[in-house]
Amino acid sequence: MTDRIRHEGVSGRRGDFAGGSEPPGRRPAILVVDDDEGIRENLAELLSMEQYRTFTAANAEEALNRLRSNHVDLLLTDFQMPGANGVELIEAARQDHPDLPAILITAFPYVYEQIDPGRRRGVTLLLKPFAADEVLGIVARIVRP
Repeated sequence: MTDRIRHEGVSGRRGDFAGGSEPPGRRPAILVVDDDEGIRENLAELLSMEQYRTFTAANAEEALNRLRSNHVDLLLTDFQMPGANGVELIEAARQDHPDLPAILITAFPYVYEQIDPGRRRGVTLLLKPFAADEVLGIVARIVRP
């Protein structure tokens, strides 16, 4: 991993299947959350081209609604958004989905250091700017170990 990416492992079950494996024909589902429509839609399109199922949300409230109605294997969220930020979204999502892995996108590397180490479990930090292959590599390592 580069110094631009930090990752804390997830132990135990991931999604519906132990070890994050998926049954034949099931594509991992990713929820992309960003208040910037261009970034949100570009990330969703990139992931869809790699055969991931994607859902999108413009803010934390919309994301939590999506999580209630859809099975999601990975939460990919921006840190800085109006209303609840990405860390608050991850914490709220984990109330119902405690093992949900997340990628936190930010331009501020200090954000990760401010997260309590106990809350970092399963959170990967992705610093802006990032390349498409960087996102795809991180996602693949998380949902297709």
